[in-house]
Amino acid sequence: MNIRRSLIVAALLAAACATAPAVAQAAAPQVSVPADKIDYSAGTVTLVVDYPAGTSRVDLTAAGQLLQSIAIADPSTAGTCSSDPAALKVDTTFLAQGFDGTGQSVWSPVSVSISRVKLRPTAPRIALRGGSLIESRFTLTATTGHPATGYLIRAAGFDDNVLKGTCTTAADGLVVLAGLRLPYGPETVRLWLANAFGTSAAATRVNLFNLGAKIKLPKAARYVLVDKRSMSLYDVFQGRVLHYFPVAVGTPQTPTPNGYFKLGKAQPASGPWGPLRRPLYRFSGSHLRPTGFYIHGNDEPWSIGTMASHGCVRMFNADIRLVARYVPVWALVLIR
Repeated sequence: MNIRRSLIVAALLAAACATAPAVAQAAAPQVSVPADKIDYSAGTVTLVVDYPAGTSRVDLTAAGQLLQSIAIADPSTAGTCSSDPAALKVDTTFLAQGFDGTGQSVWSPVSVSISRVKLRPTAPRIALRGGSLIESRFTLTATTGHPATGYLIRAAGFDDNVLKGTCTTAADGLVVLAGLRLPYGPETVRLWLANAFGTSAAATRVNLFNLGAKIKLPKAARYVLVDKRSMSLYDVFQGRVLHYFPVAVGTPQTPTPNGYFKLGKAQPASGPWGPLRRPLYRFSGSHLRPTGFYIHGNDEPWSIGTMASHGCVRMFNADIRLVARYVPVWALVLIR
């Protein structure tokens, strides 16, 4: 009989335990700045405090100064409260401390440290590959580790130019700069991004080339462009400039001929020709006709960048050796 009574009592106790509501666990106090509480335009952060039951007031301080006291509507339960946006002008450690209704501290201060440097944009990564041929007006995209609200882009070729365009940014760090105008010829582009917390380091320098409308360039995968306007020779492969060199071209009295040519094999030379010369051939189908013009070195290096030759394309001696090494025989050449 006693055994039966004991079993019944145990069963009733087990049932009571199964149906009784669980006792709420007090939350551990914590202060944080969630990613969605950072305003990259205004340079402010909003603090979020998780507090345990028994908290009537939360004080937020920084550098010993009271920033805000937040009254808790229902001290009997744990919960979360948020501060007003706080300006982050320097790296700051924020403290949160809880008090009961009598003003006594009910939990030790908790802290969160926020660094301005870690909230500014990281050095952007430019999507365009170095050596890319672009139109006069072009769009540049880049990515950075934090949202950007401003930018500075410079093109340092013959002059140091600040490029202006329309900037569109996204929360994931994507930046689109549209309507940029690049000066004619080779330019080295550098990009900085900024928000209210600071300015990024510069992106890796990217060499870009505005050689006019792409529709007027050869359709061949590999070609050489001798451009009199920029006084440069460009070795182009699949829409990218692999190498480019300064040149001299013919005088107005002995101009360098325009048009399409085939580039012959390098020939040893000396004197005014420099160490090497490569003949230019006119062509029709498979038929080649010598023109008497060459791309060659020279013994007057000060003439590079001017109209000084008798119609040939002059290069520095070191550069013609590179052209002999890199540019294949019978490569297409456009002189314009």
